[in-house]
Amino acid sequence: MTIELDYKNPKEDDDVSKKSLKRYTSMVLEESALTAVSHIVTTKNPYRKAFKIFVLIFCFTGFFYQCFTFLSHILKYPTIVDIRIENPPEIEMPALTFCDNNGISRKKFCTKYPDRCMEADSDLCFKHPLYCESNSTNMVPKPEYYSMINELTVEQIIEFGHSVDELLLNRDGLYPKLLEIEPEGPFIRAKHYSGVGRMGCYSLYSVIDSPLEAERQKISGLIEFPAVTLTFDVNEEEEFVPGRKTGMYLSVHSPYMGNNPTEKGIFMVPGKTYKIYVNTDREMLLPYPYETDCLNYTELWESRNRTGPRIQEMCHHKCLLESTAKHANCSFIFTLYPNDMEICDLESMTEDFIVDYNVCRVLCKDDCAKTKYNLNVQERFTRDFIWDAQPSENQTKLIKVEIIIEKAEVITFLHRPQYLDVEAFSYIGGFIGVWLGISLVEVADFADSMFRIIRYALKRK
Repeated sequence: MTIELDYKNPKEDDDVSKKSLKRYTSMVLEESALTAVSHIVTTKNPYRKAFKIFVLIFCFTGFFYQCFTFLSHILKYPTIVDIRIENPPEIEMPALTFCDNNGISRKKFCTKYPDRCMEADSDLCFKHPLYCESNSTNMVPKPEYYSMINELTVEQIIEFGHSVDELLLNRDGLYPKLLEIEPEGPFIRAKHYSGVGRMGCYSLYSVIDSPLEAERQKISGLIEFPAVTLTFDVNEEEEFVPGRKTGMYLSVHSPYMGNNPTEKGIFMVPGKTYKIYVNTDREMLLPYPYETDCLNYTELWESRNRTGPRIQEMCHHKCLLESTAKHANCSFIFTLYPNDMEICDLESMTEDFIVDYNVCRVLCKDDCAKTKYNLNVQERFTRDFIWDAQPSENQTKLIKVEIIIEKAEVITFLHRPQYLDVEAFSYIGGFIGVWLGISLVEVADFADSMFRIIRYALKRK
């Protein structure tokens, strides 16, 4: 009995399998709608086939490089700026901060401390006749007490300074609601960051660290009437330091920020009328992940039960206040966030304070909605507005201010995403067309071909 064994070499089976897979792959790719691949498969000349393969690899390289570059740019979330011009019927009423340049009332000080004052001599009366009027005291502070102006506290302003009723004689306007709002203060501002030259100040229409919304004010029509008119008396005869220029500092600013009028305001002198025309510009930013990386302080304020800062600058000042309160239980003179703490010396600026402040400050991102108030100030002698009568003595001693919300276009700088999702899809589709010359139909057909080849290879195992 003869037994025949059918023996096959495993290596031969592998070769047959590979040849079969190669033939099947070639057949599928020849049928593919992806012409670049099908042309390569059907080309018999090895040199032409090598050239076509090189071109295909080059085009794929260019496509992937440009896609990578484009996507890297998109993932930075760039923005572009659109300019929108509007004519809104109203805007947020700006806040007003005003400071008495005199600081201390001579009469109040000398009445409280007669031993620190002296009687004005003839030379002083000649140089400064207001000191020696018959209806006022001729007592003046002794020179060694002039420096008190550099160490004023809020309590001393209340005791020796001019009250808001003494400074702000009258308010007038077309809108009763604005006239019902009482000034806030007093609080201290200084002419130098070191704290010298202190003054008592007050503010109107400010809502810093307040649960209230800012007041809205209608924009003037054809005839520009003042939203509010203020009349100040700087009490020239009350000069604490002889020769000091009497006057009033005034600043017009965002209702959400504190301000030092000596830095960002105007100096007003008696006998003049100041017409201040106000218009606004706005800027709208985008939050993270966009490059502007802003913070919506209004939403944050609402979430904190309407407490805390509503703009970046006040966030910085709140950090400043919290850091000095933590390390020295006081506040720097240049801190603009509302507080009732004692004023620090600059020596309180320790290394630990700076570290804490910087940690807090970096969390204060830019505002998502910013409003800039633009001012146009016109200054004239009050007597220029009197045509048929002789100016009274009071009109040459008082300061008049008119705040006019100017009829002007509001320019909004609106940051928006540079690329929408559909635009990114279109760009990549353009890259596919330029570099590879294929459509989505061909891509789908190529994916189907790859699926068939892989399935065939798996079945043969």
